[in-house]
Amino acid sequence: MTTKKLKVRLDPRVPATAADLHAMLAAEQRAAADLSASYDALQQVRALRKQLKAIKDSGPEAVREVAAQVEDQLGKLESGLPARRPRRV
Repeated sequence: MTTKKLKVRLDPRVPATAADLHAMLAAEQRAAADLSASYDALQQVRALRKQLKAIKDSGPEAVREVAAQVEDQLGKLESGLPARRPRRV
């Protein structure tokens, strides 16, 4: 198998500088990392809600009530609604 070198050059019609391209790449990498962290948090919320639902169905009465409240708040968080109404200033 023969290998050859390949030189990649910027399209001269593209006005972006190398610094612009590096900044765009860094921003995209940060966005990807944030999206990954958000997805991981969502999976944790879903797992916790599943555990709370099990507690609501079989735990002691006082624990079931608290589990229901927390599960409700997590449900709002999961659906994108604020867990608590913002305070007006």
